[in-house]
Amino acid sequence: MNVVKFFYDCPTCGNEQEVQITPPIPAHISGPPESCYPAEGGEIEAGGTCESCGLEFDEGLLIEKCEATIRDRIESIEEQRGEDQIERLRELRDERGEIDK
Repeated sequence: MNVVKFFYDCPTCGNEQEVQITPPIPAHISGPPESCYPAEGGEIEAGGTCESCGLEFDEGLLIEKCEATIRDRIESIEEQRGEDQIERLRELRDERGEIDK
């Protein structure tokens, strides 16, 4: 499972804090059993206090930023999967001698 690192700058001292995100992977529950798997991921690990100045971070803001990062990552993965599938279809057509109109 990929872990995405997100960095949050402390608004008081500017010290960079690391947030680790494990993007959610939705369950796949249809089709043959060997293609099915449970949902996993979706965890956010973040320090609630700046290591440098002691400021407690607004957890709601951290979560919003992390969720936006997760959404962007999921969209990127979905786009890549779609592009990969289109490319594979083109390869199959080429193998069969079909012309893409």
